[in-house]
Formats: sequence, C-alpha cells, structure tokens
Amino acid sequence: KDAVSHLIFSNPDKLAINNVSFLVKNTDVQKRARLSGSDDKENWYVIKNNYLLHSMKSSDETTELKMLNFPLSDYAFFKLEIDDNWKLPINILKVGYYDTQKIKGLISTFECPITEQKDSLKTSYLKLELPELMFAKKLRFEVSGADYYSRYTTVMVRKERVNKKKKTKAYFETIASFDLNSNSNNEVNLGKISTKELYVNIENRDNRPLRVDRVEASYLNRYLVVNLKPQVDYVLKFGDLKLKQPDYDIVNFSNQIPEDTPRLKHDQIISLQPELIETKEKGLLDSAYLIWFVIGAVGVVLAFVSVKMVKEIGK
Repeated sequence: KDAVSHLIFSNPDKLAINNVSFLVKNTDVQKRARLSGSDDKENWYVIKNNYLLHSMKSSDETTELKMLNFPLSDYAFFKLEIDDNWKLPINILKVGYYDTQKIKGLISTFECPITEQKDSLKTSYLKLELPELMFAKKLRFEVSGADYYSRYTTVMVRKERVNKKKKTKAYFETIASFDLNSNSNNEVNLGKISTKELYVNIENRDNRPLRVDRVEASYLNRYLVVNLKPQVDYVLKFGDLKLKQPDYDIVNFSNQIPEDTPRLKHDQIISLQPELIETKEKGLLDSAYLIWFVIGAVGVVLAFVSVKMVKEIGK
C-alpha cells in the first residue's frame, strides 16, 4: 500500500532489545525505513525514523545480514516500514536480534621508568624517561615511606621557545596537578599527551619525603571502524601529529554500526621515515692533502731548527 512494505515481527517474551537483524537477499538498492512498536498490533508508536538501508549485498554469499540499532524497547510487536519508491520490495528471509552486553573499555598500560628522584628544599623531584615517544592519558603512582600522607603533586613537560634574541630557552609547563593521598588510588588524568619525558614535583612540606616505587601510564583503547574487502591487503599510515581530524559522512550513521564488529590485528609496525644521517660540511681543516701539507711544513721547520741548534752547540 502506498509503495511501502510492512514487515511485522513479534517479541513474545517482551524482552528489552536495542537491535534487530534481518537476512536479506542480495540487492543493489538504497531504501528509507522506519521502525515502530506495538503491544496489540493496532496502536503503533514510532521508535526510530529515517533508516537508510544500503550495501545489502555480499561478494561471497547470495544473502547479507544487516543490523538496525534503536533505543531500548520491550514492545510485543515491531513493524519495519520500507519505502519502496514505487519499485519492487526487497526480499527479507529471516529476522532476529543479538543479545549484547556492555563491558568496560579495555585499557593499555605501560611503565614509566624513574631515572631520577631528588629530595631537597621540602620538595621531591622526579624525572620519568620513556624509551620512545608515547601517548598517555593517565598516570598511576605507587609510593611508600608513610602510612598516611597527602602531598600536592604537579606533573610537567619540558618545552622550548625562542626569545626575542633568537635564543632557545627551555621551560616547564604544568599539564596536571593532584593530591598524592593514602586514601586514593593516586591516579591523575593528563588529558591527551605524547611525550618521552615527564617531570613530577611532590611538595613534602615538613614531612619526610615519600619514595615513589613505580609509575604506570595508561590510555583507553580506541578503534578505527572501516569497511574492508576480503583478500585485499591494506596499509594503515599514521603518526603525523599535525593532521586534523577528518570529517566523514559515517559520523551521522554511527548508531547503525554493529556493536559486534570483528576486530582485526595488524602486522608489525614499520617506520616509513628514513633515518636521518647527519652530514657535516667539510671545512678547510677536513682536507687530507692540507693536513699532510701542514705536517710536512712543521717537519721541515723542526729539522731546520734542529740543524741550527746542533751547529750552535758545536761552536
């Protein structure tokens, strides 16, 4: 009716679901759809409007599985209305849903080696050196030396700037501050930073200095979602800190990306930048012929002086 296909399916146990999947015969069309719910199949209430059904084809099978996400609902019946635009409908074979659960985001951690710790003027100074440029969002400190403590702590990075006299000056910029406290987990949020060195100042006041046994950095794992074709080799290039975030259409359809998207593992990361070899310009003293000439001249002068001194001694 009115060039709209109606697909009604039941949820007999009235389970709270937030997705529905359907198996469709391969087709190369785009259609708009709307999802609504009802408890009696007479009074319908819209759940989500303006779905875009597309890419409903598989290169390996004659069918394709598509998933639609929507706000959590527990209606006894659902109705998917597909606008056919006065064209033939698509062939939907099966309908179902995936029972999903939320888990905490996975976190990657790495240790920040403590290369220096000095205690002077009621303040402890620490230097953390990483083997290479690393990205971190949090730091966690493990300390000892007191049962109860509360110390104001700052985390800094070393930067450089050129002054009016064209000279490079180093300075320290504070990126985070917190209280190192025996009643907390001693974590501090750094925001987003990539660095090889971190500097930490702990104000001890009149207390004995604490000993920092270990510092651990961490960041929340992020994932890149991309539609890849099978049996094709792909190369992911990254590392340019000056690049801006791209503006893609997929942002508007993020709620339609399946939550059970499979994860892929990459091969070894290879640096594409050639190693910089410092080449020193040859100066006047770097010439081999000039050096031998100087040595010869000095030898001649020494021989002349020696012969003259022998004659003076003989007289």
